[in-house]
Amino acid sequence: MKKLLFTGLLGAVLWTVPVPTTGLRASTLTVTNASDSGPGSLRDAIATASPGDEIQFHASLAGIPVELSTGELLIDKNITITGLGIERTTIDGKTESRVINITNGASVTLSGLTITRGHADPGAGIQYKGTLMLRDCAIRGNLAVADDSRLPDEGSATIFGAGPLTLVRTFVGDNTVERDGKNGSAGIFVRGDLTVRDSQISRNVALIIASQSGGGINACCNTVILNSVLSDNIAEQGGGLFIRGALTLSDSSLLRNAAHSAGGMKLAGEANISRTRIEENHAEKFGGGLYAEGQVSITESLVSGNSSGASGGGIFLNGSLTLNHVQMLANTCSEWGGALSNGGFAVVIDSVFAQNRADYGGGVANVGSLHIVNSTVSQNKPEGLGNGGTLTTSNCTIARNGGVGIWNTGTAQVHGTLIIDNSQAASSSRSDCKGSFESRGSNIVGETLDCLGYVDGINGDIVGADAQNVLESELLDNGGATLTHALVPGSLALERIRSDQCLNLDGNPLTTDQRGTVRPQGPACDIGAFEFSYPRNVSFWAQQCRGKGTVDYDGEALQQLLDQVSENYASSAKCVPVECDLLTHGQKAGESIQSQAVRELLASWLNVASGKLTLGRPISLGRLTNTATVGAALGEVQAVVCDPQARHEDLLTARDIAKALNNGDGK
Repeated sequence: MKKLLFTGLLGAVLWTVPVPTTGLRASTLTVTNASDSGPGSLRDAIATASPGDEIQFHASLAGIPVELSTGELLIDKNITITGLGIERTTIDGKTESRVINITNGASVTLSGLTITRGHADPGAGIQYKGTLMLRDCAIRGNLAVADDSRLPDEGSATIFGAGPLTLVRTFVGDNTVERDGKNGSAGIFVRGDLTVRDSQISRNVALIIASQSGGGINACCNTVILNSVLSDNIAEQGGGLFIRGALTLSDSSLLRNAAHSAGGMKLAGEANISRTRIEENHAEKFGGGLYAEGQVSITESLVSGNSSGASGGGIFLNGSLTLNHVQMLANTCSEWGGALSNGGFAVVIDSVFAQNRADYGGGVANVGSLHIVNSTVSQNKPEGLGNGGTLTTSNCTIARNGGVGIWNTGTAQVHGTLIIDNSQAASSSRSDCKGSFESRGSNIVGETLDCLGYVDGINGDIVGADAQNVLESELLDNGGATLTHALVPGSLALERIRSDQCLNLDGNPLTTDQRGTVRPQGPACDIGAFEFSYPRNVSFWAQQCRGKGTVDYDGEALQQLLDQVSENYASSAKCVPVECDLLTHGQKAGESIQSQAVRELLASWLNVASGKLTLGRPISLGRLTNTATVGAALGEVQAVVCDPQARHEDLLTARDIAKALNNGDGK
């Protein structure tokens, strides 16, 4: 995620001397003193301006605040006010009045300003009825306190508006509202379309006894939030966000927000969330990270470290939800559903639930309808999945949970799924499942002491398998967007599902595994969320670089792999140039053993980056190395090839280790 810095306007704001204009051309007016009123003041410039004019500040006013002593600034026309930057131009309400009131449907742009110490309800900082754009501004330290029951049921400490609102590179923070009412927000309360880009909304506190609050934002209509941070906000409901309309949230972060319910955000409409972090939010009751009542889609995102005092540490669902390439990690709650408490309809695709905790359903507690495809449920406590509703799983890996993998008291149909190596807790029954299940075939189940529905050899099921013969014990980054348990070479799960039975929820062919690796790699699909693939040698990767003939990776895909190698594996190995030239020039007469070893090492890293090798894959390379995993072996190779004092025989061994890995030896 990008770090957001709020340093005002880029470069200097040049003072423009007013130039008389004629006709419809806009004028530029300059504020020449910091007085509250009178000639040269901001208040006078606003009153004098014509629609379309721009008001600027003389450079000599940098760092001198405009302190309001005669009430709010009233704007009733379309104008732009451009300050010298948030550290240089401040409009101060002195806790005596609202700072700015925009009326008459005016369209106003404010930039390069700090608006602070407003005191009014609603809209202590800014109240508007029209269209407002804030660019490179800071709206901070405003306060709304209301005791009068005659005031409207809606209020905001900072920005209260009816009409479109746009924030660009703007900070809204350290604001407080104290009032009773149905609705309210300490940060932004808008009844119109809202767009927030490259902005930060933090440390706003809504002390509101309200059913619909929202510490950072309360919005009703079409809301778009891009590349922004909402952090450390507090409210009754929806610590960061309360959205009743449509939401698009992308490339953003919701961090450490808190509420009685819906710690991170509450969504009551349609929402599309992508590439977003929802972390360390807390709710006293339901939905530590997210409380969803509408139709929500989350893709390529992280929901981690959230908590709740009741159910749904990560997500509490009463609507519909789709998770696609989402990591649900280390969420906790005191009752049901450490990561997800589902009372609605949920579809989970290519995702992982890991290290979550609850009293019941450490990963997921389901009393609604839950469909999981190509996903991993691992290391949750107590159970991986607690199901009292309708559950279907297809090509999933459910392994190494503290209690049983699935505790079913509802209806559960299971297909192509690994349920193995669960009941890790010392107090558990050592069974991998509990309850009655409908096997749809091609499952591998370890211990079935407490469950019915799986029979060894029937419908392609394997019962009583030893986990060591199936999958790697560690949950790792094996490529793709989410963590997985890789299959071991020769796994019992290999090529067990006929291609015509390897299907997604729509009955169409399941063409990739959880990571995005092509299924099948052989004549049939593998059981579980991970499709085993074999490493490729230097010649294969050289062919990809040349891009001629049959290639598996086009130029863009190959460059992504090279970038991943540079970032994740070669950053500490400056001796290895991560580039195609190293692979394509081939071995030449007289080439050093060190160069050959470096080439093999780069090919090994490309195999890892593409998921053809996994760092935790067990190996046995006899005389070459005593290391037991691919990761350990590659660490040994790197240490040698990057040592300028390495002996010739050590370089030979390092080359041969990497070459053996690339050839798929050492199974």
